[in-house]
Amino acid sequence: AVVSTQSTGSSGINAEYGVIGWEPLDTLAIAPTVYAPYFLFCGMFILIENCPKYMEPFQMTSWLRWGYEGAIISYFGTYGGQIEEYKETGTTIIEEWTMNKDNLWFDILALVLLTFLFHLKAFALLWIRSRSK
Repeated sequence: AVVSTQSTGSSGINAEYGVIGWEPLDTLAIAPTVYAPYFLFCGMFILIENCPKYMEPFQMTSWLRWGYEGAIISYFGTYGGQIEEYKETGTTIIEEWTMNKDNLWFDILALVLLTFLFHLKAFALLWIRSRSK
């Protein structure tokens, strides 16, 4: 559920980026610049608790953060005991990455909400762009 919701949210972001630029080269310049903070502060490279305060808005609106956290919790949260590959328990891994095991349903809800909002924003931008020509 987490992966399919995250990929649906990404399609809304891609549609939004496609509408932003008037020319394809504009979109190619804008999209990576806007996308980078969402990717860097999703919890994969920098732990969630170590995120600078001024970057928290990017972290809270990042569909990657909620998808990554949900995937980690759904994978490692089912293992309360020892995991052979990691020599640790699933709960220990989740705690080391400063995630909360009880946040899984919140992560899924945040992904669904962000998916809806990104698609709505892409529709609004496309509607505005179609009216301006």
